[in-house]
Amino acid sequence: SMHLTPHLVTTINLDYAGRAPEIVVRSGRVHEGWRTDATLALSKDGGRGWRPVTLPAYAEVGETEAKRHDLLKTPAITVSADGAVLAVATPTPLFSHDGGATWTSGYGAPRETRAVADKVDPKRFYMLDFASGKLFVSSDGGRKFRATATLPGDLWKARTYNVETPWPLVASPFAAGDLWLNIAGTLHRSRDSGRSFAPQSKGLEIKRFALGKPAESLTEPTVFAFGTQGSVTGIWRSTDAGKSWLRVNDQANQWGNRIRLIEGDPRIFGRVYIGTDGRGLLYGEPR
Repeated sequence: SMHLTPHLVTTINLDYAGRAPEIVVRSGRVHEGWRTDATLALSKDGGRGWRPVTLPAYAEVGETEAKRHDLLKTPAITVSADGAVLAVATPTPLFSHDGGATWTSGYGAPRETRAVADKVDPKRFYMLDFASGKLFVSSDGGRKFRATATLPGDLWKARTYNVETPWPLVASPFAAGDLWLNIAGTLHRSRDSGRSFAPQSKGLEIKRFALGKPAESLTEPTVFAFGTQGSVTGIWRSTDAGKSWLRVNDQANQWGNRIRLIEGDPRIFGRVYIGTDGRGLLYGEPR
């Protein structure tokens, strides 16, 4: 039943409310030629049941015809830490404060990007502006945005062109304002809601990354990454915020080194989930 109401045959993106994780949102597609009235969905019971989320038709600047942009390219949907605000990455990003009944655009928000919710602070959203190289922040649930300092490196290199590719900016579920950003293989971190960033991934060129529960007696989130160190490509774990890395897979378990996504478990230290490209969804944890 998790694929019904709406009936979608694949999941493009998935997000959860950091302080109310039973609230989950997803976007998806149907087979070519099938008709659907919704590509977005909301669950309030951890994914057991869903209801469709739909957007109003609107015309972008320069357009004369109003369109349902949620039916055109399956935009990503995200949700605030308390589950009260939905955000959809249409060309002009839209926000709803009433479960999808009405929608508005965030004042000052950049276009052609995605809203990332702080996993602890329910009022904060973050948006990468690839054109200006800046991070935009909202502290009122997506109603207004302002630019922070220019981000490190060439932000354009972090841009994703495939809607299924994991987003380069991740908010930690363990602390408000703790942001992690992958730019061209280098991981950067902000502890102050994006006002400043510092490089974190010493010695490892990162393709995918994720955060998991800190090791016992430590406060830093565990960082998992699919990347290359020297001549070795694999799955890596760091318990010191990227200063050092331990490889956690081996030569017999590489899955063609075609990793679509990686995710850390926020409740079980060391557990990492891996989405391969045709070889299944797996997880591993320390022995």
